[in-house]
Formats: sequence, structure tokens, C-alpha cells
Amino acid sequence: MLNEKKMFLKSFLDSPKSVGSIIPSSKYLVQCMLNQADLKKDSKVVELGGGTGVLTGAIVAAAQFHKPLLVFEQNDDLRQSLSKYSGDITLFDDAFELGTCLSHMANQIDCVFSGLPLLNFKKGERVDLLDQIYFILKPGGKFIAFQYTPFLLPYMNDFFESTTIKVVPLNIPPAFVFVCEKKA
Repeated sequence: MLNEKKMFLKSFLDSPKSVGSIIPSSKYLVQCMLNQADLKKDSKVVELGGGTGVLTGAIVAAAQFHKPLLVFEQNDDLRQSLSKYSGDITLFDDAFELGTCLSHMANQIDCVFSGLPLLNFKKGERVDLLDQIYFILKPGGKFIAFQYTPFLLPYMNDFFESTTIKVVPLNIPPAFVFVCEKKA
């Protein structure tokens, strides 16, 4: 665990705009995100920004859903740490290629979890990514993302018909979990 924290810190120092935090998500943040999803055996799930696998492992352990979990992680060191889930995940390297990588699954994904620091991306990149997420989600599907600011609410409301925010104070820094639902 200590090595993963060091790797996460190194990744943050190397690329703070794409990693977004100095330490992995807390168990409280992970549990809050999982509580917002209603995963079933036939659920198809995507994770953006797998990091060291804190949320990845919790998703795999908590739900008996349609595997593999589809995980996007761009950072090579962090991708390496996700190899421990090799039997349960399919790994992709660029979340901005989500729509292309999963074009065959348009309107089929039940839930997309994200730890990507969306506010750190250029407006055009952020809008493009949210458009791709909406494209793959099935009607009634959820986009569940944590951020360190509530200022993304207008963007979420532009894409999704229903958006709520949960606050997780027991995280460093405290986090906001956006729960966005595509119209059924």
C-alpha cells in the first residue's frame, strides 16, 4: 500500500493536471461512489482514471457484474499497478478515446465511474469527454464522478437530465460526488 501511495504521489508530481490529487481516494469516497450505483449481474461498467486501483478493486469486489470492468488509465506507472486485476478488467490507455474504443457499445453501458480531474482539462476536452460518456451510456445509465469542486455542476446539467451532488468530507481533499443520469 505504501508503494502505491508513493507511486501515486510521483505520478501527481510528474503530471498534476492529469492525476489531480497527491494520494489515492479514501475508502469513504469509494463507498459513496459505489452506493450511488445499482450494479447487477448483467451490468456493463466503465472506470475512467483507474489510478492505483482503489476504486477498481472495490468495484470488482462489491459487484458480481458483467466482467470485465473496462478501465481507462493513461499513466504508465499507474497502469502497471492495475495489472493485479488482469483477470477482472480490460485496460485502455486514453479516456479521451472512450467513444472510439467502445463505439460498439453505444447506448449499452450501465455505469461510468470517473476519478479524472475534469476541471483541469480544457473546456473543449471536457465537453468532448462528457459527450463520449453520454454516447456510451444506456438510457437510465449513470455517470458517477468525484471532483474536488462543485463548479462542474453547470457542465453536468448541460449533458445529463438529472444530476445530484454528494459531499465526502472524509477524503483528502474533501470531495464532491456527481451522480448524473441519462434520461431513460
